[in-house]
Amino acid sequence: GGSHQWVEMNGEKIGPYSAVAVHSVVFSPVGGHLAFPAQEDSSWFVVRDGQEGPRWDGIGPLSFSADGRQLAYAALRGEDWYVLRDSTIEGPVDSLLSDSLMFSPGGDRLAYGAWTDSNLRVVVDDRPGRPLLGVASMFFDHAGNLFYVAHDRFGMVFVGNEVVLGRHAAIAWPTVSREGGRWAYAASDGGPWFAVENGEFDPPYPQVRDLAFEPGYGRFAYVAGDDTEEILIVDGRAGRSWKKLVESVFNSEGGHLGYIARTDTMAVVVIDGNAVGVHEEADDLIFNGRGDRYA
Repeated sequence: GGSHQWVEMNGEKIGPYSAVAVHSVVFSPVGGHLAFPAQEDSSWFVVRDGQEGPRWDGIGPLSFSADGRQLAYAALRGEDWYVLRDSTIEGPVDSLLSDSLMFSPGGDRLAYGAWTDSNLRVVVDDRPGRPLLGVASMFFDHAGNLFYVAHDRFGMVFVGNEVVLGRHAAIAWPTVSREGGRWAYAASDGGPWFAVENGEFDPPYPQVRDLAFEPGYGRFAYVAGDDTEEILIVDGRAGRSWKKLVESVFNSEGGHLGYIARTDTMAVVVIDGNAVGVHEEADDLIFNGRGDRYA
């Protein structure tokens, strides 16, 4: 018993408390803000920059906005969960989907998955969406539009701002352009796979993976093939075939595309269509931001 746990930041002691949820201690992405759940007696609360929040029966996930100015977290009272976003309270819900609490990049929107009355829904700005059986992935684009891939009673759906953009037997590799306005995913309706970009279907392949938009320039690339050969497809044009494509990457500012390909005997590093290195093994190709250096 007694107060015997605390958090120490830069040599400064915050606490002590009866307990600290040490695995839930989080720093903001910028700004140096610190938050964590702590317990005194039978009550739990969030300590943010040394200031204690309201008392609850339990505390769930914590999430800072990208600029560090906002904090959201889940809190339990009785059998009901609520989501606190600074001074506002959303809910109640029965429970929250693990690892789903997230701010949009600009911090103006908050989303999470929640169960209520046995229905799972994605909640955005305190507005619950359609009933679902499961959520495979959810993410915001830079413009603050929320996208997610989910299971419902008819199959899988790709949803953007609560509009169903695609429905298939299987959906994987969802992605959106950094600038907004473009989206893509890989899909199968029980047979081959195909890439879908803004509702337009590319030709089918046994496998499709690693879909990506080029930052700033807008090229769209993905890997297609089967267990014996793979090709990189850029804006609908297929490159040469390789036994295996290990990875393909755009540089963060756009303008350059690189990949590592394997033959039966070697690994080939290809930058902008030119082989720049041949090795017995090669992995983890990275660019600097401008793309004029790679490693």
